[in-house]
Order: sequence, then C-alpha cells, then structure tokens
Amino acid sequence: MKWLNKTVRKKIIAGIIVVGLTAGGWYWYASTAQSSQGEVVQPIAVTRGNIEEVVTSQGKLEAKQYVDVGTQVSGQLKAIHVNIGDAVTKGQLLAEIDPRVYQAQVEAGEAKLNSLRAQVAEADVSRIKLNMPAYFTTLGNSERRWPGTVRQILPTPQIVNDVVLYDVLIDVKNEGRRLMTSMTTQVFFIFGKAENALIIPAEVLTRRAAREDSDKGKAYRVAVITETGREQRVIHVGLQSRTQAEVVDGLKEGERIAVNRPAGAANRTVGQANNPQRGAGNQPRLNRGPQL
Repeated sequence: MKWLNKTVRKKIIAGIIVVGLTAGGWYWYASTAQSSQGEVVQPIAVTRGNIEEVVTSQGKLEAKQYVDVGTQVSGQLKAIHVNIGDAVTKGQLLAEIDPRVYQAQVEAGEAKLNSLRAQVAEADVSRIKLNMPAYFTTLGNSERRWPGTVRQILPTPQIVNDVVLYDVLIDVKNEGRRLMTSMTTQVFFIFGKAENALIIPAEVLTRRAAREDSDKGKAYRVAVITETGREQRVIHVGLQSRTQAEVVDGLKEGERIAVNRPAGAANRTVGQANNPQRGAGNQPRLNRGPQL
C-alpha cells in the first residue's frame, strides 16, 4: 500500500510538471504571436536634406538705447502764433519749434539695434557662445524669423520654480521699426546647420554605442537591410533635431534601415517616415520654427 501511494505521488508530480510546461509553452507562444502581430518591420531610406540643431527659449524685447527728447530753448522756430503786444493765457500755444531735429534723433534710435533678453536653462547655457547666431519669432507673426547675434551671457542666474535660468542678451536690428519693447518672443539658438546632408529619422537612434564615439560624432548601432538580410552597423551622427539626425559616417544615400513600429503605424508611408516635417494627411508640420 505504501508502494502504491509512492507511485501515485510520482504520477501526480509528473502530471503537474507536464501541465506546467504545457502552460508555459502556450504562454510563450501566445506572447510571441501577440508581439509579432503588434509590431512590423519597416524600411526607412537614407535621404538628403537640410538640418538645423537649435535650442529654444522664451524672451522679451527691450530697447538697447533710449532717446530723451526735451524742449530746445534756442532753436529754429517753425511758426509764431501771436504778435507783439497780444494778451496770452496759460497753456496757450505761442510758437512751434522745428521738430525735424528731434524726429531724426528718434528715427535714428529706432533704427538702431534692439536688445533681446532670453532665458536659457542651465543644461544648455554652456553651449551658448558669444557671437553665436540666433533668430526669434514674435507672437504677432510666428512665420517671420528675426536674425540676431549673442552679445552677452549674464553670469547671475534667476531661479524660477526651482529651475535655474541664465539671461542671454541678443542684438537685433529693428528693420522697419516693427519691433516694440516688451514683445514676447520664441528664441532659437543655432548650434549648427547643414545643407544637402545625409538624413535619417531620429527614431532609429535607439541603440547607443558610446565606446565607438569619435571626432566624427556620436555612435549608434542600426540594422541595415541588404540583399542577404540584415547587417548590424555602427554609424556616427552629427547634428540632431527633434525629428532628424545627420549621418556623418556609416551609411550611404539610398540604403535602408530596419525599424520596428507598431502595426497601427504601418499605414504611414515610407515617404512620410523619411519626411518628418509632414504630419497626418501628409500636411506640412513645422518642427523647427518658420522658414526664412
């Protein structure tokens, strides 16, 4: 009887193991199938285009120079409104001084440089340099770029909501005298730009290869689609925006990179993937500010 009980126990244990393995195998199969159905591999072609790497911040315009206009006692009279011996009252206009001198001073002051004060986060301020090019847009006209140059980086920070910000002053020409004091602006500091460069979507840069970094740029690993299958390759990138990256080394124009995307994104065309400036419905999307 004891021997029978021992046999039964072995059978029970064996049955439990078989059931566990079966359940585990089924779970693995279901998970794998669901994963394969949830993602698709999409080829992204390496293309050529323009790229600009910038850091953005908020800013306000302020006058760089002020012109004080007062009464000129000894000046040329434009008109006299009374005659000798006339009775006059307080506040009566007696004469007019020629205003052209002061108008010229005001117009000259308005045509001179304005100063733009932008606040830059401490994580980015170390990259800001004197004479660095920048541009900004205003709330009233977000399509126009106003170019400027960094004049000064103030060393004393301001702390706003536990965020450390540094003031950066930018010289701006007030062309057409359309810029006014205290206007709110969106500022773009240009770290670099390249034309007709090799471009890939930034989304493909998911695997850093920091040990392969060089003077060419940061290193990443990508899967390149070839005639014989997939080839793992290290590439170097230079300029990077929020949506694109410049390929400095490791890829040629026309080569394709394998990218895993959710199945729902399969409707997105390759053309849209290679042109992240276009959004839903293939409509243009401005990701780096307006164009000149």
